[in-house]
Amino acid sequence: MTSILQGSLASKIHKAFQRQGIPIAGTLRRETAGGQDEYGDPIFTVTTYDFEGFVDDFDDMTRAAAGIPQSDRRVNIFSPSLSIEPRIDDKVLVPGFGWMKLRDVRVDPAKALWQAQAYAVDDPS
Repeated sequence: MTSILQGSLASKIHKAFQRQGIPIAGTLRRETAGGQDEYGDPIFTVTTYDFEGFVDDFDDMTRAAAGIPQSDRRVNIFSPSLSIEPRIDDKVLVPGFGWMKLRDVRVDPAKALWQAQAYAVDDPS
């Protein structure tokens, strides 16, 4: 059975942030191995997904307690805006922040917001 916290509550939270102009349009990029080339190396298929979210920083206490590097940021993705579940090693592009690779991904109990620890990477294309 689906929790009462899921679904409509996640949508209401997302819409409340939209009314405040907070979400930023972003892109999630997922690479999936889909066979091998003639040398036995994996061939990757790239799929992109649009989402809405925002980027912020971890506070100093959280960084110290969890051993989070100073260069890592927190990427927040509104779950109603993304058709898949983000996972470790996905890459995201958020305007103003560039490409980042997801290191750790968690979701709140209402499944309204995905939070990921991420670090800057070069443009994967």
